[in-house]
Amino acid sequence: MPSEIKTEFADGLVRRQYSSHIDYSRESNVYEKLKGTGLVAEITRQFDGFIERVFVEGPSFAELFEKYAHDLPKLAGLYEELCRWYNAYREATKLILGEAAPEKFILSKEGFVYVDFENVRPGFAEQDIAAFVKWMLSAGGDPQAAKLFVCVCTNKLELHSERLEKSLKAELEGEEGADDLIFFLICAGVVLYDGSAPTDSATASLAMAPERYIAVIGAGAASCPGFETIRTDSIRDAIAVIARRTNQRNLLLQPCGAVGSLPAPVRVSKDLALDLLIDLSEDADVLEVLSLHDE
Repeated sequence: MPSEIKTEFADGLVRRQYSSHIDYSRESNVYEKLKGTGLVAEITRQFDGFIERVFVEGPSFAELFEKYAHDLPKLAGLYEELCRWYNAYREATKLILGEAAPEKFILSKEGFVYVDFENVRPGFAEQDIAAFVKWMLSAGGDPQAAKLFVCVCTNKLELHSERLEKSLKAELEGEEGADDLIFFLICAGVVLYDGSAPTDSATASLAMAPERYIAVIGAGAASCPGFETIRTDSIRDAIAVIARRTNQRNLLLQPCGAVGSLPAPVRVSKDLALDLLIDLSEDADVLEVLSLHDE
């Protein structure tokens, strides 16, 4: 029989009565670890099976996500604030939230405050991030919003690509388009550039990749905010350098201008790319070979 938590709101306070001592202890311990951090509401009274806290005023993450659903710069700022909270929470507790409950994140004047730690448990941050991605998609959010979320989280939380892939597959199993989305969420986006065409379109298509590179082949110069520039004499060398450098599981290669024979992006895991490069002859069309093994 599931445990019951009775919640009452009165006089600017929230009072919760727990039927399960385990549930009470779980929340009580988290509040104790976060006491004085500003990450949670202030506890005003507490005894066995009972917690009373201050009611926090402000919009929830869920409300703000809906408000800024098509305003990516505003969403990026919202995600960064969430990451700031989550980093501090993980450092203090070593626990995951264990659920995607964006309505429990309240944005106060000092930043996000989280309320009700009913499902916290040991785990990896990637599990919480994957749960939020599923929530964003199920809430009717544009996949671009989910891509931006993981991009921001990858840079702010130092996510582990293999764990994120596993967590995303568990959360998005059976969802339409899940494989393509997961590939992107754990990829290094690479613009292959030889100076023969502008890079604007290519960089725009990869702007939300968790890692981003511009590989300048031969002479020429190119740069873009958020993209690391790599200079090599050949496509083969560029892909080999980036595959060894990136922390991501996949490579999404976007030829730009006259580079290679394929105008479309090439998708390949970095491990497979490295294996194929070892066996290719010097004059092989690298992109064409990689495209034959497109994942």
